[in-house]
Amino acid sequence: MGIVLAVFGWYLVVVGALLCAKPPMGKRLADWWLKDKLSRRWALLPLAVGLLVLWAAPASRVPTFIRTLGWLGVLKGIVLLIAPREPLMQFVSWWHRLPSGGLRLWGVVAAAFGAAILGSL
Repeated sequence: MGIVLAVFGWYLVVVGALLCAKPPMGKRLADWWLKDKLSRRWALLPLAVGLLVLWAAPASRVPTFIRTLGWLGVLKGIVLLIAPREPLMQFVSWWHRLPSGGLRLWGVVAAAFGAAILGSL
């Protein structure tokens, strides 16, 4: 179970570090996501990851924190499944318009969550 948390934590650390180092890469990913028009199939990924994190929570030293992250992932998947597309497009467009400093801040937040997950093992 701990391997699930380790993989997810390292994923967040790497993505956060890449976003800090190369903010234009984040914008290219947002462009790619917008091109796909927010297909509902993307909702399955956070839903599955959230369920895996919930399943792995007992293996951590702070299961309440990990369960909270898991429930947030499940909630994100549900919102992506049922929310109207226009508000989702507006959010991604807003994120895409952020200056490099704003994208770096998102990267720091992602890396910090990843480090917190790794620290909970």
